[in-house]
Amino acid sequence: MARRSRWIPKLVAGGVALLASGMVGLGCPAKEERIQITVEGIAQLRGACGNTCAPAGEQPNEQQCLAKGKPCVFDPDEQACRRMDACRLAGHPPPNLRSDAQIRLVLVDPDRIKIRAKSACTPLFPCDQVDQQNQGKCLADGINQALDGAMPSGLTYDDLEDPSVVLPVLAIYQSPRGDGDAGASDGSPCAITNLIACAGLAAPVGGDGTYDLTCAACQDGPPGGFGVDNGPCPREMAGTKTTACFLEGCAKLLETLAP
Repeated sequence: MARRSRWIPKLVAGGVALLASGMVGLGCPAKEERIQITVEGIAQLRGACGNTCAPAGEQPNEQQCLAKGKPCVFDPDEQACRRMDACRLAGHPPPNLRSDAQIRLVLVDPDRIKIRAKSACTPLFPCDQVDQQNQGKCLADGINQALDGAMPSGLTYDDLEDPSVVLPVLAIYQSPRGDGDAGASDGSPCAITNLIACAGLAAPVGGDGTYDLTCAACQDGPPGGFGVDNGPCPREMAGTKTTACFLEGCAKLLETLAP
C-alpha cells in the first residue's frame, strides 16, 4: 500500500521556521515560513502597551489623572490611571515591557475558534535600555531567542495545509511583582491570570514574506489595539462582541489551554 503524502506547513522562529510545509514520505524539501521579530514589530507592541493616561510617578492621584484629559479615569482600588475605554482584563497586572515576562506562541484556527498548536512557555528576560531604538532591538532579539528555544522544530499541526488560514499569536504574561514568576496558585509561569498582551503576526506588505508582529492589544491599552496590519488581531474571537478588544478574545482562547 502506497504511503499517503500530505503537506505539513509549520512556523519557525528567529531564523528557525514558523510555517513550513514538506511532503512527508516523498523526500521533498520543506517549505518554511519564518518568524523574525524586528524593531518595527516591537513598535506595534509598544504602541499597544502605552498607557497615555498614566502620569509620571509611581503613585498617581485622581487630580493628576483627570488632568490628562477626558478619556482618563482614576481607579481608587488599584490606585491607577487609565482610559475609561481601555482594553482590560479584570485583576490582571499592568504591562511593563522593561521587566521579566513569559511568552508563548499559539496557532489559532479562526474558523473553528480554536488553538491548534502551542509552543512551550518560555521566559523573556528584561531589557532596560535608555535609547528607545536599543530597547526595541533588545526586546526583538530576546523574543527571537526565546522562540528559538520554545519551538526548536517549528510549530504546526497535522492537517495544516495553508498557512494563510491560521493566526499566529504571541501571548505575553507577567507577574504582578514584575519578577518573571507568574505567582499563580498553580505555580505555572504562563498562568492566564497574568496575561498582559496578545500580538498577532503576519508577513508585512512589501516585505520578504517573513512573519513579524503587525498588531497587538495590551492590558490598559487602546480598545482597538495598535498596528500596521490588524488582520491578525480580530476584535471578535471566541464569541466576544465586536466591541471587545482583541486581548479579551485572545484570553478566552488561552483559557482553554493547560498551563
